[in-house]
Amino acid sequence: MRLSFILLISLPFSHCSIRHVHPIELTIQSGSIRGEYLRQKGNDYAIFKGIPYAAPPVGSLRFQMPEPPARWRGVMNATQYSALCVQKREGLPSHPERSQAHFSEDCLYLNVFAPTQFTNDTYPVVVYIHGGKFQYGGASDLSQQAILDNFVSRKIVFVSMNYRLGPLGFVSTGDSSLPGNIGLWDMLLALKWTKTNAQVFGGDPDNILVMGNGAGAAAASILALSPKAEGLFHRVLLMSGSALSPGAVRETAINATWNLDAKLHCRSFNSSQLIDCFRKKIKDEILNFDRPEPDEYEEFVPIVDGPGGIIPEPPERVLKRSKLKHALMIGTTKDESSLYVYEKNINVSAIVSDVDAGVYAKRLTNTTEKISNKQLVQQACIHEYINTKVDPAYSETILQHSVLKMFSHFWYDAPSSKLAEYYLNRSLPVFLYSFDHVSENFYDIDRAFHGVDAMHLFNIEPKFLHKRKDMNWKLDERVTEIFSELISNFARLGSPTPINSGYAFNWTSVELNELNYLSITDSPQMEVGFRWQGHVFWNRYVAQLEDVDVGNLHKVAALEKSLGDFQLATWMLLFSTLFFFAILVGLACYCTRKESEDDDL
Repeated sequence: MRLSFILLISLPFSHCSIRHVHPIELTIQSGSIRGEYLRQKGNDYAIFKGIPYAAPPVGSLRFQMPEPPARWRGVMNATQYSALCVQKREGLPSHPERSQAHFSEDCLYLNVFAPTQFTNDTYPVVVYIHGGKFQYGGASDLSQQAILDNFVSRKIVFVSMNYRLGPLGFVSTGDSSLPGNIGLWDMLLALKWTKTNAQVFGGDPDNILVMGNGAGAAAASILALSPKAEGLFHRVLLMSGSALSPGAVRETAINATWNLDAKLHCRSFNSSQLIDCFRKKIKDEILNFDRPEPDEYEEFVPIVDGPGGIIPEPPERVLKRSKLKHALMIGTTKDESSLYVYEKNINVSAIVSDVDAGVYAKRLTNTTEKISNKQLVQQACIHEYINTKVDPAYSETILQHSVLKMFSHFWYDAPSSKLAEYYLNRSLPVFLYSFDHVSENFYDIDRAFHGVDAMHLFNIEPKFLHKRKDMNWKLDERVTEIFSELISNFARLGSPTPINSGYAFNWTSVELNELNYLSITDSPQMEVGFRWQGHVFWNRYVAQLEDVDVGNLHKVAALEKSLGDFQLATWMLLFSTLFFFAILVGLACYCTRKESEDDDL
């Protein structure tokens, strides 16, 4: 009877390794915390969840910069994820742990996953910033098992954080009352917390890598340029995003903030009244903000907040002036925009002519703030991506793929290669990659779409994947193993393939005029010319078009028209003169002959 009971209990776990869990206590700067000591697959882990890195941003601290948490007595339980920061529910990725998640404004917590210490060695620290367009997402979206398997088992201390999102994180009146970038200040405080407390978890405070995907990558890139974050980390990994990504940084959020004031019927006369009114509103009133004229950009994102702020100048100006200090790993997926067209319900298969494709060139240029000379760039896009692909001998799919490339190059690829160039010009090591592995387990999208590299690293199952195929999981696992090892090497040593790494390839730093990169598949190899078409077109040719003074073009066009009219009038006058001259010559000849005939008579 006892044997049967034991077998019954063990059946549900027969496919898993044995897990041993017991409490573990550590003391950080703010007080003592109790986490979990976990032994699994022959490895030992220390797991702490829901550690406060800032005071709850509620009451008088709502819409204010974060403040350090108060010290506590006793031992704080740190075994459960905190609430996610409040956000709009649509667009959230679907994940098994998400069904248990709850949302709150009291959300400024982080999580630490560390190898247990049996020696005095210290380990590199990886701080991950989640994506979500600065509007949604959270640290608990990442699978704990994936973090342990892909990072901590490789002797990495892994830190993930929440930060304020949307209007609650990025409203701004453009003055001292509400300067903006609150969400970025949250991240900054979390990084300070990490550097201060890293050694408690076995981490090396002088070897910290900041990484992120999408908006998280843009945030990491912004912080790498900010004087406020100087000395807080040492390496950067950007996955499909950067400070140069279109829409990542706006000049201001003042108009959006005052539009929100009107939406909430605050009728404020100044910034102080606006903040007082906002603090009285419930979170749902603030979040349910419909933009009056929506485009491809979010309203509430990081802004240029001027001297003393996190982003004192536009990122590209900072890149031209500042002394960059971080080694950089940066890359994009092979088919970034295939997810964009999926979410926007764009029927790519319906693109069968240059006219169809031209609609999307117009859509790209007309709905994006980054492009000023829209008509010029639109015509250039049509020439580069559409006209050159229109040939009766070509398949329609070539044109469709070219339209997808146009979006990918603009939104992700060209900004990444441009940022890489800035770092290379400062003689910093840059490791460029393209995630080219296409999983056979996705029914919906058979391309390497935006975020698929993060999906492999953190075992994320987003909402748009409704079905999976039971085939070739081993290929996905191999790609994940390789990518995780490369990142861990970069975090530890500053090189993804150090000597004796055991790989058949050597991931070398980028050469400026070659843009050499690693193609990440189950058999990675070095390639040359990272998205060369997009790099040359957007970063060189379009940059020159944007420098063209359209006003002067109008003047030139007007002068050309005037000159054309003048030339036409001149030619008409000349023609008329010649015509009348011919008539006069004819008349003279006629009269002379007539006189001669009269004399003969």
